[in-house]
Amino acid sequence: KYYPKAKSVISIAINYFTGQAQDYFTRNKISNYAWGDDYHIIIKTKLNELLNNIKNIEKKINGICCVDTSPISEKVWAQRAGIGWIGKHTNLITREFGSWVFLGEIILDSKLEYDKPFTDDLCGSCTACIDACPTEAIISEYQLDSNKCISYLTIENKNNIPLEFHD
Repeated sequence: KYYPKAKSVISIAINYFTGQAQDYFTRNKISNYAWGDDYHIIIKTKLNELLNNIKNIEKKINGICCVDTSPISEKVWAQRAGIGWIGKHTNLITREFGSWVFLGEIILDSKLEYDKPFTDDLCGSCTACIDACPTEAIISEYQLDSNKCISYLTIENKNNIPLEFHD
């Protein structure tokens, strides 16, 4: 319904790891992806450049660019595109960068040849993300309470961060 002419999705993942290790997070509870410029603007600019390049090659193609504020399931699309799998922490994990990726999509009105989806769940019996979550936002495997999530609390939340998460 978001883009009724949709026939294909190009899904991208861009690494955002800053180089700060786990010990930094014991002192600073701000999501790592929030340290730089607004990634929505950066990624959407890159996607629009890519879409324009596609249009220069094939004039009849039209599409829209999406960066996690659009009503689409970008983690699912990334998995279907073969980029990675959805881990127990509910984020996409890639072999190359782990879960340190921003996701974005270009939805096109033309059919493309599709990549093979990533069908393996490589988490296995690992619970490292659940054990390491400082606010216990991962309430069980593949289930997240966003009201406890640092990422949500420090970026999307428009209210004060609850006192229980100030330590």
